[in-house]
Amino acid sequence: MGRWFSEKLINSNPDVHKKSYSKELYKESKYCASCHDEFHPQNGIKIVSTFKEWEKSPYNNPKDKSKHKSCIDCHMTYLQDGKFAPLKGTSTDGGVLKDDVKVHYFAGSNHFLSGLRDKEHEEQTLQLLRTSAKLDMDIKEGVLEVGVKNVGAGHHLPTGVADFRELWLDVEVKDKKGAVIFSSGKLKKDGNIEDGSRLFQKVFGDENGEPVGLLFWKYKTLLSDTRIPAGERRAEKFELPKDVLYPLQVSIKLNFRIYPQWATDAVKKLFPTLSNPNVVELMKIEKEFK
Repeated sequence: MGRWFSEKLINSNPDVHKKSYSKELYKESKYCASCHDEFHPQNGIKIVSTFKEWEKSPYNNPKDKSKHKSCIDCHMTYLQDGKFAPLKGTSTDGGVLKDDVKVHYFAGSNHFLSGLRDKEHEEQTLQLLRTSAKLDMDIKEGVLEVGVKNVGAGHHLPTGVADFRELWLDVEVKDKKGAVIFSSGKLKKDGNIEDGSRLFQKVFGDENGEPVGLLFWKYKTLLSDTRIPAGERRAEKFELPKDVLYPLQVSIKLNFRIYPQWATDAVKKLFPTLSNPNVVELMKIEKEFK
């Protein structure tokens, strides 16, 4: 009854409702900043700077409409087969026909959380994640160089709570006989990423320069930041063993996990039935070097 009455009131004077919910601010990226730029309440240090990252990126180019992309353009546009596919239709019953109805999946990076609600939400998020980066590789003088370019995200890759997000390279090199002569980025038996792997992340430190882990309120200094800004490429180099038998078969994966295993293990002490977030393969390339 209450819902029926509410809809009748809206329909009796729709302009009031339209003006209230259609302010220009809601279409601008700075509206998103209210939640996606975060700072420490005591020392003012930035914890999350997603909006500021976008603001400094090449996607913030309102003078060139062909290059400008707002938060809404990526995070509220429907995806199909890995590409943006704007939905045609109406936002409300009897509304104006639009060429691009903005969806409310709010695809981002947390496919695990959105997947608990709805599998279509999760699929939209996974599709967006896989548009974010491209890989390349080469071997020169016994050194394997792997390039990761941020081609789709209008902010650093990854962003948000990037001290928890795991984005890393899974590298495997086999020699002429098929023997693995080098590997990096594998999971250990306990589910954590092996030491020495190449991750793209922020590491927060306390006043003594020690990683804070889950205790983010102890954050006083940034120990490292290996994330990839919008439009930029980061190169990682791996020295291969000498006197290897060519040709070499090289496989590179760019993997993503929403939470580290150690963080999940800590939460599972209180919620034992919580499942482990899976590792998502964003991209894979293979190449033979003779």
